[in-house]
Amino acid sequence: MSAYRFLDEGPSYEVQFSEDENEDVVRAIDLSLQESQAKEVNMGDIEFPQIDEVEELAQEMEEITLSSTDLSASTGGIELEWWKHFKEFNPSDPTSKGTSWWRKSSKPCNTLVCDVCEEQICSAWLRCSYWGQTFCQKHTSDGTPCCCACSRVKIGDMKFITLSDGRKLCPDCRHTAVMDPEDCKPLLDEVHRFFKGLNMKIKYYIPILLVDNDEIIRIHKKSLLGLTLYEKFELDAVNYVTRSTQRGENIKVVKEVEQLPPGRKVKAVLLLYGFPK
Repeated sequence: MSAYRFLDEGPSYEVQFSEDENEDVVRAIDLSLQESQAKEVNMGDIEFPQIDEVEELAQEMEEITLSSTDLSASTGGIELEWWKHFKEFNPSDPTSKGTSWWRKSSKPCNTLVCDVCEEQICSAWLRCSYWGQTFCQKHTSDGTPCCCACSRVKIGDMKFITLSDGRKLCPDCRHTAVMDPEDCKPLLDEVHRFFKGLNMKIKYYIPILLVDNDEIIRIHKKSLLGLTLYEKFELDAVNYVTRSTQRGENIKVVKEVEQLPPGRKVKAVLLLYGFPK
């Protein structure tokens, strides 16, 4: 006899009920059906709000949301969604062309309070929708620190770091900022691995140097986050950052001169030091 016979065929049972038991079963089934039908909802009996009521409710919700989080459109501000715009540089810098995630208005708004001076805003204002900061436009030129990496404005007792070229860093960006060539070496290794994976061998060594904003302006006449030096640039040497030290809220750097190799199409890659990884 097979040990799995009951699994294949299964046991058979013959259940017999008396006449009274059959009536009880039928009565229980009827009651169960009545209860289930009573719980069913007739869609025709439900009264839905009219279209006008829905539109009014939606309008009220929109006004509440705008007034509490994103400002009312009646103030004349233009919203620029931060994830659709690449930030080229500090929006407080007049030479910058990047619109970034900033919203600007030249009309007064009597319902706003400045996050910097904590006073009622009665003139032009700026709002960074990413950080949720709203402040008077005058703070872009009155010396209020603004992070060069994330564009966050200093509020309250937040401690900003001042770099050697005058740029400011907020505490979060300072925590992961690339300050020394040793911090830049993993980036160089990653670039080499990337091109090796594409079977594109780098024929010669290309130096990647950390420089300050003054050196970038000296070479390119503009503030940039980085610069590739190729044969068009008639340069023989670059002053690059070799070491940085922090003293209080200030960063001091040590520079050395890097002689650029002649006769190459790509001479060096310059990166602005002090930006997060």
